[in-house]
Amino acid sequence: MAVFLSAALLVPASTVSAAELPGAGQLEELSGENQAANERLKDISQEESAAGNQEGIKEGVLRNANSDGTEEGGNGDGTEEGGNGDDTEEGGSGNEGTGTEAQDFVVDENGVLTEYKGAGGELTIPAKVGEIDVTGIAEKIFDEKKQELTKVIISAGITEIPRELFKGCANLEEVVFPETLTGIGLYSFAECGKLTGVEFPEGLKTIGTHAFVDCGNLEEAVFPETLTEIGSYAFARCKKLLAVELPGKLEKIDMGVFSEC
Repeated sequence: MAVFLSAALLVPASTVSAAELPGAGQLEELSGENQAANERLKDISQEESAAGNQEGIKEGVLRNANSDGTEEGGNGDGTEEGGNGDDTEEGGSGNEGTGTEAQDFVVDENGVLTEYKGAGGELTIPAKVGEIDVTGIAEKIFDEKKQELTKVIISAGITEIPRELFKGCANLEEVVFPETLTGIGLYSFAECGKLTGVEFPEGLKTIGTHAFVDCGNLEEAVFPETLTEIGSYAFARCKKLLAVELPGKLEKIDMGVFSEC
């Protein structure tokens, strides 16, 4: 069924202005407040931008100050990365005789080592302690550490090993002598039961009395052509020392040098 509406029934809607709407005054007030807020946000944005620019300037100045005249990883004094500025090689101390071994010793003004403060084990006798050249070793310097010594390297430019210096070092297995050595004192290596071999330097002239007596495991002794004298019983009771080659310039062999060998 169709339904028809006549024109008379259609009522035109009335036109209402914005001013007549309820709350129109409030909208105008809100609009004004929004505009003020927008102006404030704009001011804040400008302030933050200015602050950011100032911070960027500060960072740039700091970067320039830190990088001025230095290489990457450098210290500002013209040294290369990791360098210490004193022309020493990597890992070097720059001063001979200032390492751990030298710090274990006390030396007098004449260059004589008078005290050993180390723990033993493998021992290096240094050529220098601080700025003082080592010229000698006191006789009883190792008495409290003799049982701890296992290897001795003598770097010091000494000419003589004092009497009984290493006597009774039961765990001493190896000794390296300096090229400056000319004499070995009496009993200096007596009763070193684990010492298996010794090679004496060219320039050595004398081996003292009982120098290596009772070194029961000594199997080899290499003598230099410069050797002229071996003291009595120097190698007595070295039961594993079965053969040696003596130098042609040897002038004196005292009694019992190789007795009970």
